[in-house]
Amino acid sequence: MADGDDYCDLAVAYWYFQETETKRKTQESRFLADMINRRDELGEYHRLRHELHHDPERFQRYFRMSTSQLLFLIPLIGPEIAKLDTNWR
Repeated sequence: MADGDDYCDLAVAYWYFQETETKRKTQESRFLADMINRRDELGEYHRLRHELHHDPERFQRYFRMSTSQLLFLIPLIGPEIAKLDTNWR
């Protein structure tokens, strides 16, 4: 009968994992939906980034990197993505 108990324990563990994962995804999508709805009042990037900077967990979820990683990355790619004045504009 131990095999039956093992299957039951495994089924309960699997159910718990699925519930936890569903709850996490719902919270994440609700967070992103709130951010998208507030774009008009906060702006697309600069004010939103400033607001997220005060909450490291939300910053991590939104940008998929920490603030220290972003601050390290900006000087590396900044010159490559900077706006240039050309005759084509």
